[in-house]
Parts: sequence; C-alpha cells; structure tokens
Amino acid sequence: HASLGALYLSRAIEENHRKNHRNDNSIMFPPITACGTTVCTARRTSGRSVDIKTIRKSVDVCTVPEEKSTAALSLCNTLFPGINFQPRDGLLAISLSNLNPQNHLGMALGNMSRMDKGESWYQFENTTPKIGRFLEDLDRERL
Repeated sequence: HASLGALYLSRAIEENHRKNHRNDNSIMFPPITACGTTVCTARRTSGRSVDIKTIRKSVDVCTVPEEKSTAALSLCNTLFPGINFQPRDGLLAISLSNLNPQNHLGMALGNMSRMDKGESWYQFENTTPKIGRFLEDLDRERL
C-alpha cells in the first residue's frame, strides 16, 4: 500500500515489456489495485505463525487501468469476504488517504535505536509526545 506504488509498478511492467518484447503488442497488462491501507494487521509470533490483530471493516481501493475496476473489486471481495472495499477515484485519492507511510516512518525514525538493538517493541506503545508532534508535522506535509 505504498504511496503511488501501483503507478510505479504499472510503469515498470510497461517499460519491461517495451524493452523485452518490442514487437509484441498482444500482451495484456495485469490490473493493479492500490489499497488505502492493509486489509489486516498482524504480528509474527514465530517463524511461520502470525497473530492477526485487526481485520479492517472497510478499505479504499483504486485499480489501474480503471476499466478493470469491476473485476478487481470482485476479486478483492472473493479473497477477503466481509471487508467493504470502497472504490475511489484515482491513485492520488488513495495515496493521500493512506496514513501508513508517514506514520510508520515517524515511529521507525523515533525508535531506530530499538530496531538497531533488535528489541521487541510495539509501535503505538512507544509513541512519545515528540514522536506524536513529528507524525502531525508529516501529516500536515501530506495534506
């Protein structure tokens, strides 16, 4: 759910196709669906196990190319029943509504030494007032 990641991925696929298949115009480019957030949150409990903490009730989505939106929305609903996928107009709307990039960046920068030491830590437990102000500054920049 990276900011404008779907646009970068679609351009990389197109560039790769042009480079490697110059005379083949028959390729069908895959639809790419961008989400405004993750469908769930989880923590790894061991090598192959995770503890799912949250399953979202609603997730904003946008598909490129737009004409593939109906099929992509159907696939999202099949893969994740019970989540209300809300189509949005354009990747910019998805990118601006996604708080994850700046929130995770701010918390990671504020807790870099914990990560360097390999400490086990939970993001929201270590959000100090200074980190909170930094997150607010990043959000103002996003808007």
